[in-house]
Amino acid sequence: MKKTKFVVWLTGFVLVTLVAALTHISYLQSGLINSAAIRSAELYATSLTEFRTLYTSEVVTRATSSGMEITHDYESSINALPLPATLTIKLGKSIGAHSSGANAYLYSPYPFPWRAGEARSELQDTIWQKISNNPNQPFSQFTESDSGTSLFYGVADIMRPSCIGCHNSHPESPKTDWKVGDVRGVLLVELPLESFISATGQDLRVALIGYMILGVAGLIVAFIVYKMYLQSEELEYKFESTTLQYDELSTIHKLATDVADVGIFAFDIVQNHVTWDRTMSKLYGLATGDFDGQHETWISMLDPEHREKLTNDWLESENATVLFITEFSIETPTGEKRWIKHHSRLVLDEAGVATRIIGTNWDITGSKADEKLKNEFVATVSHELRTPLTAIIGSLALLRAGVVSEPSQSEKLIEMSHRNCERLVRLTNDILDMEKVQSGNLKIDMKPHDLCPLIQNSIEINAGMAKEKQITLLLNLQDNLYAVIDNDRFAQVMDNLISNAIKFSHHGAEVLISAHSNEHVLRVSVTDHGIGIEEKDFHLIFNRFIQVDSDNKRKNGSTGLGLAICKHIVHEMQGRIDFESVLGRGSVFYFELPEYRQS
Repeated sequence: MKKTKFVVWLTGFVLVTLVAALTHISYLQSGLINSAAIRSAELYATSLTEFRTLYTSEVVTRATSSGMEITHDYESSINALPLPATLTIKLGKSIGAHSSGANAYLYSPYPFPWRAGEARSELQDTIWQKISNNPNQPFSQFTESDSGTSLFYGVADIMRPSCIGCHNSHPESPKTDWKVGDVRGVLLVELPLESFISATGQDLRVALIGYMILGVAGLIVAFIVYKMYLQSEELEYKFESTTLQYDELSTIHKLATDVADVGIFAFDIVQNHVTWDRTMSKLYGLATGDFDGQHETWISMLDPEHREKLTNDWLESENATVLFITEFSIETPTGEKRWIKHHSRLVLDEAGVATRIIGTNWDITGSKADEKLKNEFVATVSHELRTPLTAIIGSLALLRAGVVSEPSQSEKLIEMSHRNCERLVRLTNDILDMEKVQSGNLKIDMKPHDLCPLIQNSIEINAGMAKEKQITLLLNLQDNLYAVIDNDRFAQVMDNLISNAIKFSHHGAEVLISAHSNEHVLRVSVTDHGIGIEEKDFHLIFNRFIQVDSDNKRKNGSTGLGLAICKHIVHEMQGRIDFESVLGRGSVFYFELPEYRQS
């Protein structure tokens, strides 16, 4: 009887515990569903907003500067991109097609004409009223319908600095007095809860059952893990064997296909004798037969920092199945520096003792130089992009946070951001031109032109910059100076030389622009009395990203690509460019072109 009562009591206790657990799980499920749905909708809205902002700042701005059209009707034009709002709406529709069933809407009481006919629900109007009264408070509401429960989550669509210019200047804009921070509409996310209910309910029930069978599952998992461990050891052994065969086949393939460029050697460890083929001798700058076969002679040709490490790593390796790979630098008898790639493998006798080393060497000096140039280019471009972007972000952050209260201070921050934006545009244009130069795609349209009006136009373009530093631009031109040129590229060269002269001249100085003909050769020169250039830096002036005076470069917003581009343009126009300079006294940059004589 007592045993029966105990069983009944225990059964009742278990049942009560299960009912309590299920009740608690149900409560947790409801709260978890609501919080998870709101968080998911918040992430949807944030993602769309950040995407729209990033698209506006990183894509639209650059595309506009490149001449592309930004329009809602972009699909009917080849050279067009969608408006940020148009692309955001399309992205919202794409989200609606997802298996989650979510939908995203972007609407405004001030729609452009092509969206003026779109109908809004009563709920959307209610959301607009609440958000327009309190933009900082997101709207959320769970709504029941025939299709189930859905969450409607809305946030204010705030007018940002990158968008205000377009909205106030667009000819079809319904409102042209927008200010930064105005609420222009609502970003609404509709999120069905069926998937959340199904997922969380099933997960919680499975968790409850899982605890009940945890012990048995643990034993099963332990057995499976042990079996997998045994299988993994067998697979690892097979994998290592296969890898060794692959390495050997790769080495044979390399020797067979690159024998003309790859040197082959064999080192007899017992006899201390090295055998080279002809390519090895060539790599090390020796005539065939000049190498004495001594290991010490070979090692002595390596740069000191590589000798000891190579010898130790080489001879201490007792694993004949491992391919030894390294790189080192050498100096040939003529003093030439070269980088060598080295592959080798130990050969063991029947007793497992290393008797020989066989391998290959080949020259990687060119790839090392290319890698260095690539790293320097990436580092320089990263720095040049990061510097103005950091300044712009810092200024906008101060303005957005309301730290700056004085209008004059705000204007300074805006002006600084504007200058840095112009610097980014210059850098982007110069990088694009340099890419065209390197790929041979820089277009040059050669036609006869009188240089005088082109030079005068460049002076007018740079007059504003000269005025800021009170620099006088002097002009000395001979009449009727004709040459076969690309007038746009000629103007690009002139603008670069004149702006450089102004940048590196002292306040209140003079810059002389002159052009004359001498023996059928036209010389155009720009003379300044600025800081000049040190003689040791002369050979660097026409290189990419030259930073002879990095402090002055950053101060004046130079990209370091202008003179390199100018040199290529002048050469394409069958001319030459050069300079003369004295440190502290100034510089003369000039270029010469063949004179065109009209019949």
